[in-house]
This record gives sequence, structure tokens and C-alpha cells, in this order.
Amino acid sequence: GPTQFTGFHELVSEAHVLALISQGQRVPVATVGQDVEVILDRSPLYGEAGGQIADLGTLTGPGLRVKVNDVQKIAKKLWVHKVTVQEGQITEGDVVLAQVDAAWRKGATQGHSGTHMVHAALRQVLGPNAVQAGSLNKPGYLRFDFSWQGALTEAQKQDIEVVANEAVAAVYSATTFVTELDEAKCMG
Repeated sequence: GPTQFTGFHELVSEAHVLALISQGQRVPVATVGQDVEVILDRSPLYGEAGGQIADLGTLTGPGLRVKVNDVQKIAKKLWVHKVTVQEGQITEGDVVLAQVDAAWRKGATQGHSGTHMVHAALRQVLGPNAVQAGSLNKPGYLRFDFSWQGALTEAQKQDIEVVANEAVAAVYSATTFVTELDEAKCMG
């Protein structure tokens, strides 16, 4: 079944281990030093999407510590946690605490917010034909790809930087809500 994403509202979730995968094969247990993929019924760990890389974090339980190195989404519904067992053993059916590295999440979301500011600044300076073509966001790093009809002039670069920096300095309030993609696009 699908993984319930709980990360919009919490950074720690109790979860059931639905499956363990090692080298493409389902296994009942993984022990110290093993790298496996873990599928949980629910998870606060963000799966890589929209240019934002996946959360880092841990899965823990009595005598168990597992490092989450990556989270990927399959068909937008199933979160696959790529992990390394650091202590104990993880078994299919276990109940674990899935926890996001809060500092990592904050840094990644800052980069993600930054892409929206840069995009808005580009459109303000260049017009509506400046269209995002991709991005990569992780703590301390933001890459923003966009389509435009040529190289930017130094003046355009400076204007874009001023607009984006003014938005950061303004400390705008943010409201979070979940909606369908088509509706979000209609909202601009």
C-alpha cells in the first residue's frame, strides 16, 4: 500500500516496517552494517521531489538504530528509505520511530523557498516568459534552472538579486496548505 507522508505536521512518526529489500530481493531481517531499503506504512521523511533532495534521519527502536541515507518515491505513493543498520537488527513487522534530521530539513526547505523567491524575482525583472526548468535544493545549496531567450545582462542579474534579497529581508509570513497541482498552478 501507499506510504502515508506525515512530514508536513511532524518530524517523528511511529511506523510499521512493511518490507525490507536487499539487492532487489525481499528479506525478513537486516543486521549491523547492512545497507537495505525499508518500506514503512507512514513516514515523516521527505522523499526526493520537486528539486528538493530527500531528508536524512533515523529509524530507532529498542536496541535498534538505523541511519536513513536517502528516501525515494515510487509512483508518488510509496516511500523507499535507503538505510544502513548501525545497531541491532531491523525486522519486517517491527514498530520503529522514524525521525527527520531537523537541521537538514530546515536547510533543504530554505533552499526550496529560495527557488520560489528567485523565480518570482526573475519573472518580475524579465517578465512571464522566464520559466523554471528545474532546481536542486539541499542545505547550503540552491541551483535554479530556467528558460530564457539569451544570456542575462549584468544589470538584469543585479536587479534579480536585489528583488530576491528584498523578499528575504522582508520576512514575509508564510501560510502552508495542501492542494492539487493544477489548482496550485492556477494560483500562480
